[in-house]
Amino acid sequence: MEYKLRYRSSRSEVWRWYWQNWASERWRYHFVAFSKLFAALLAVLLVFDWQAFRKTGLVVPIGLAVAGVFLAVASVALLSAFFSQLLFKSDERELIVSPAGWSTRIGRQSGSRSWSEICKVRDLGYAIAIQGERGNSLIVPNRAFQDPVVKKQFLTDSQSWLSSARA
Repeated sequence: MEYKLRYRSSRSEVWRWYWQNWASERWRYHFVAFSKLFAALLAVLLVFDWQAFRKTGLVVPIGLAVAGVFLAVASVALLSAFFSQLLFKSDERELIVSPAGWSTRIGRQSGSRSWSEICKVRDLGYAIAIQGERGNSLIVPNRAFQDPVVKKQFLTDSQSWLSSARA
């Protein structure tokens, strides 16, 4: 069986997916980065006598460095969200999903992935997300399907093909 879908995505769908994905998964990476930074700062403070440390005049530079790293990590998260909006294509997408994987075309650009390059397929409620190993996703909105029954079968088949590729 093969699914041939034609649809246009909206910026709001991409934005919504990005923040849902961040809230469910990506926040952990940022939490780990902040935790390592905090642990390093704490280690520095524990190794050196605090009073002596204050006298060296390094408190302000280290505080600024910590704030700078915090802003850098936060900026990466925000820039990746904005980057997805910059690369957004509102043209109609043609998507073909089969037991081999998926292929898509938007205007002159095309791409494809086998199921072995996909990490998950999930129902977001407003769309189905097919997420690649590197974090990129295809967001297939509900309007791409003729009715909820077709959407449900698409989801079931896609997850089955993914499971078969992972076995």
